[in-house]
Amino acid sequence: GVKFARRSGVKIRRRLTGNPDVPIDYQVETLRDGGSFSTRRVTALQGGSPIFAMMASFHKAEAGFEHARPMGDVPPPESVPPIGDLFARPDAQIFETMRAYYARPRPIDLRLIDSERYFGGRDLPARQRFWLRTHGALPDDPALHTAVLAYASDFAMIDTALIPQGRVMFDPKMQLASLDHGFWLHRPFRADDWLLYELESPTAGGGRAFTRGTFFNRDGLLVASVTQEGLVRERSTAFAIK
Repeated sequence: GVKFARRSGVKIRRRLTGNPDVPIDYQVETLRDGGSFSTRRVTALQGGSPIFAMMASFHKAEAGFEHARPMGDVPPPESVPPIGDLFARPDAQIFETMRAYYARPRPIDLRLIDSERYFGGRDLPARQRFWLRTHGALPDDPALHTAVLAYASDFAMIDTALIPQGRVMFDPKMQLASLDHGFWLHRPFRADDWLLYELESPTAGGGRAFTRGTFFNRDGLLVASVTQEGLVRERSTAFAIK
C-alpha cells in the first residue's frame, strides 16, 4: 500500500446520506504510482450503493521552496474554556439540543475563540477560530494524526457560513449537508497537540455556501488547509436531493 507522505491531498464528494448502523464497503482503485506521486480513487458503498467518493494523492517527502501565511494574534488555548463549559453558561443563546450535544464526552477538545454570536452578537462576519486537540496522547503514527485531523476538519465549516444570518447548525428550520470537502497537508503536525483552526466563508448563495479553513500548530506554522461546499437552505424551501 501507499504510505502517508509529508504532503498529500484528499478530495471527497458526498453522494448519499450514510447509515452508521450499516457496514461500509470501500473500493480502492489505483490510478497512478510514480516516482514521487501516487493517486487512489476510493468509493464507499452501503448496500451496493455509493454514498461518497474520494480522490487521494500522496507525495514523497522532498525539499523545496518554503513560505507560509503567518498565524494571527490569538489568545492561548489555556485561556479559552472548553466548548462544553462555554455552552453550559445560562446566558448562552443556543438550542437545548446543541447544549446537550456539546455536554457529552467528546474525543476532541474544542476551544471556541469567537463566541460573540452565542451571547447577543449581531451582524458578525462569516469567520470563527478554534483551538483543538485530541483528549489524550496518540501513538507516533503520522497516518493516525492525519486521519484525526481530516475528521476534525469538518467541524463548523457549514456553521461558519451561517454566522452572518444569525443561524446555527442545530437550527431545526435549516437543511444542511456537506457536498464536497478538500483537505491538503503541508507540514508535519501532531493532532494531540494544540492546533488553531481558522475558518471563513467568503460566499454563499443559491442554496450553497463555500468555506475555507487553515490549521496552524502552536508555534504558528501553517500545517494544513481545507475547503468545503455545503448545502444551506431553509426547510420551507427544501426539496429532496437526487
